[in-house]
Amino acid sequence: CGQGTNTAIHHRDPAIGKKTVGFMEAAPIFARSIDGLTLSRVTVDGALGSGVVCKGRVENVVIDSCTFTNLGNAAIHLGDSSYSKNTFVKGVEITNNYVRGIGTLYPASVAVIGTIIANARVVGNTVVSVPYSAFSFGSEKHKV
Repeated sequence: CGQGTNTAIHHRDPAIGKKTVGFMEAAPIFARSIDGLTLSRVTVDGALGSGVVCKGRVENVVIDSCTFTNLGNAAIHLGDSSYSKNTFVKGVEITNNYVRGIGTLYPASVAVIGTIIANARVVGNTVVSVPYSAFSFGSEKHKV
């Protein structure tokens, strides 16, 4: 999915029951150890896990003008839960996105969550109907 695309992703897996939790990597858009990811005008609706997950060494991520609705977990999850020189995210821009109805299966979900991230810019996003929190970031040098 690149800039200028209009993509609808509908992911409903009947094999996973309503009580299933702990599926952070069950995402329609998953990236590990990349340099350069741009998502623009992408729609993710009905995924059982998170909409976008980026883990490992991830650099230069732009998520702009996307829509995330009716997700089992977070809309956007960036970073790993533990630090090492090979697990971090830097150079992140999350702008002008719309998030509604996340956490349908995992009620402690955060709309946009980032761990071990440097230099994040999060501006102009609309977040409604979330069960826990809109944004949560760990590490340093963020502009929200």
